[in-house]
Amino acid sequence: MAFIVLSGAPDFWNVTHDVYPNPHAVTTDVMLVQALLVAYFSAPAGVRPDLKAKAWTIISSFGKRFDDGIYGESTRQVMTLFEEDMRSPFRDGVVRRAPIKDVIGPPETKLKKLNFMWNMTMLSDTMGTAKEESGRNALQPALFRELYRDYKRYPI
Repeated sequence: MAFIVLSGAPDFWNVTHDVYPNPHAVTTDVMLVQALLVAYFSAPAGVRPDLKAKAWTIISSFGKRFDDGIYGESTRQVMTLFEEDMRSPFRDGVVRRAPIKDVIGPPETKLKKLNFMWNMTMLSDTMGTAKEESGRNALQPALFRELYRDYKRYPI
């Protein structure tokens, strides 16, 4: 179950449980990470072009929405490209939940990098757009409802 952390900056989308390869479970935590990966590789700049091209080959050939909540082989392949691009010290395919105290400031985590790129990519189209508004248009309806219907706001 994904949730929101308020940090004074745009909302930080967090996950309830670590996200890792498990093709037998469908979760909104995985759905959120998948949507963030799509936004990451949609960035007009800042992503290595060869990795971006490989990611889009996988995402676009998926045949349905990439953000289906299943962490299978396609998600693992895109995650590997993301980990390579961000030079992650842990290239294990796992996106760990960000502790509330670590949402702002170091260390840089995979989830923080993905949220940052969403903010730079999805919010830059219309200055002043809230993360909630960009999410309404881009996220799966089930994930959006989970994030914004009865969400918990955690002040930093």
